[in-house]
Amino acid sequence: MLLTLLICFLLLVLVSQHHRSLLFAGLVVIVLIEAYGLYRIVQHDYDLCRDLGYICPFCQKPLYEARAGTHLNGLCPKCGKSILPVTQQAPC
Repeated sequence: MLLTLLICFLLLVLVSQHHRSLLFAGLVVIVLIEAYGLYRIVQHDYDLCRDLGYICPFCQKPLYEARAGTHLNGLCPKCGKSILPVTQQAPC
């Protein structure tokens, strides 16, 4: 995406005034398409977590987050509550 913006910026500088409006419109369309693609990736992750039941029982948000480490600490990355079951110890 950054490379696309850089190329379009260079083209805006190099082309004549008449073609700049067309190039700018094309740049806007490209940025919107790339933003929609990123949105769909995030939405797919959310839907997949819902389908698999990998959601927090407290806040109902997906437990998957790339750097959350939920599998290590047992905490929801959104609300911070423990998702691990509390075990009862027998009295001694």
